[in-house]
Amino acid sequence: MVVAMAEVVLLLPLLWPMQHFGLIAMQSLKDGNGVGGIRILIYAFQVGGRHPHLRRSQYICLSGLVYFVAICGVWISYASAHNL
Repeated sequence: MVVAMAEVVLLLPLLWPMQHFGLIAMQSLKDGNGVGGIRILIYAFQVGGRHPHLRRSQYICLSGLVYFVAICGVWISYASAHNL
């Protein structure tokens, strides 16, 4: 129960970047790029130059990705140290 609650608390902030990624995905559809595969990730890294109003969303998505990678790295380190 404690682990489940910790995961909820740690992953809850990722809802905010997901909302902004949705805005980027909608703009990708409007531009005719689609949202499938690696193309959407490439588009998300380039969208700030084409659409300045989405630059904040781009930064929020990038920070969410960094946060998620950090959480995964900490969990991997913890699990390795404790032989889980």
